Amino acid sequence: MRTLVRFVPVHVVDSCLASCTPNEQTHPSPCPPGVGCVLPSSIGHGDRRDSQVEGGRYPRMGRWLGPWTKVVERRRRWRWWWCDDDDDVSALRAVAMSGIARGRLAEERKAWRKDHPHGFFARPETLADGTVNLMRWKCNIPGKKGTDWEGGFYPVTLEFGDSYPSKPPKAKFPPSFFHPNVYPSGTVCLSIINEDEDWKPSISVKQILVGIQQMLDNANPNSPAQSDAYVMYVNRRTMYDKRVREQAKLYPPPV
Repeated sequence: MRTLVRFVPVHVVDSCLASCTPNEQTHPSPCPPGVGCVLPSSIGHGDRRDSQVEGGRYPRMGRWLGPWTKVVERRRRWRWWWCDDDDDVSALRAVAMSGIARGRLAEERKAWRKDHPHGFFARPETLADGTVNLMRWKCNIPGKKGTDWEGGFYPVTLEFGDSYPSKPPKAKFPPSFFHPNVYPSGTVCLSIINEDEDWKPSISVKQILVGIQQMLDNANPNSPAQSDAYVMYVNRRTMYDKRVREQAKLYPPPV
């Protein structure tokens, strides 16, 4: 069955009258079978809310609602697509989710510029053509003072998917980075960026990087990711500390 899908740009919605009947719809009446609207999930039936919703900030994109939603638009017209199958609908949903991720990351970038921990660095990747890729961040984390990690300025890449912030980003050190909770590929194993453990959509980029810094000197032996570092950390601690100090010299801070 063909599904008629309409997409609402973030800044066009002035108000929502969700308690309307089919004859009051802004689209053809009665509502065609399968019509769905991309709108904020917080706008529910029987409510009237203006565009400042969800904690006072309108989301970049929204979730799918049912067909009986009337929207008074401002500035732009509706955009319509006929979707021939579920794959097409899924593709449009992916576009909406991608917009949510980029909107959140733009806010994270602003927040980082205003306030970030001393010695830390985080910035979205700049591509060869000069455009900014919000979905991939280049970061550096300083080793804590008074620890064997002190003196190192460790590079970390944060890779965000279209499902962010519903799903956490992946954090990666360079391959073969020495730490019990870092896989040989460089991927960080940390509970706050694990969707099955402590991840929450409210966790910020700053909290992620501070959490990784804390992990460096507080390895979790109950969640090993590489065998050599784990065995050395548990059974040969003096040798482990020496290896950490040697690794810190490989990542000097920028001059």
